[in-house]
Amino acid sequence: MIFYEINSPIFAFLNQYVRNMKFSNFCILKYNDQLRPHFHFFKIIKRTNGSYILKSNSLIYTLFLLILMLPFFSCQNDQNDGKRDIKNYYYPMDEWSEGRVYEYQAINNDSLPVEYWYMRKHVTDTATYMIGQFLDHNFNVRQFTSEEIVSNGVLMNKYSIYENDSLGTLFERPAEILAPNSFPFQVTDSTGLFLFKLRWEHPTIENAYLEFVRNRRFWGDTKYSFKGKSYDCVEFRTKELVDDFNDGHLEPTFEGKEIYAKNLGLVYRFKKEIGGNFVLEYELKDTFSMTTFEQKLKTYLGE
Repeated sequence: MIFYEINSPIFAFLNQYVRNMKFSNFCILKYNDQLRPHFHFFKIIKRTNGSYILKSNSLIYTLFLLILMLPFFSCQNDQNDGKRDIKNYYYPMDEWSEGRVYEYQAINNDSLPVEYWYMRKHVTDTATYMIGQFLDHNFNVRQFTSEEIVSNGVLMNKYSIYENDSLGTLFERPAEILAPNSFPFQVTDSTGLFLFKLRWEHPTIENAYLEFVRNRRFWGDTKYSFKGKSYDCVEFRTKELVDDFNDGHLEPTFEGKEIYAKNLGLVYRFKKEIGGNFVLEYELKDTFSMTTFEQKLKTYLGE
């Protein structure tokens, strides 16, 4: 990774300034404790050679509240000296023959429904992917993801949300992936930030869009209990910003925490709106095969 010093800040977040930079696979963003936390605006432009360059822009960042558990990518130096390998804390997809369903339940809020993620490994001649589908409590598909597994982490390849139109018909809204950074396999300490960004253009309103940006920091080791067993875990802290632009910006910001268990994956996530009343807290309730999940669906349908 190559950093280029510039005279004015492009983006400031979590006490860090990101310099004008170029990256391909993974890069790690350092911050300066003396700089105050706030947002500026930038745009990530993909070059023809597959790399990205960060340019100043008048756009801000976004979140769609359906986005739940996207893991985040690490921008890293070409040298791995001093970096810790946390690949085993990602989902153990090599152990799955037909994929796995993860069921998450809300904590301290009985009004929130359960959520399901079905994930499976997909191997081609050139790459390995993690395919994910998020289904709501009514077993409707709400999100689709495809992430490429690379040597030092996971890169978002495709991301779509599914919405209902005015007639109730479900339709797909694919995102433009501006920073494809997913789960890091190598981390150093809490000075590193992992950046992820998506954008949706409004289907009918010109120049209206929705953007989501999330910054994640590796926080350290912790423990978490799942089904009566204590797991070694790693913890991340997150900062998120939503930009819902339509003749003005609606910019809710969020902070949160995520816990990943060794040989299991995401077991806990917490999110709250900064300065607001929105709180979202979920933990892993169970994992099971697709056959078991299909039986749950049949029971729901009364079959």
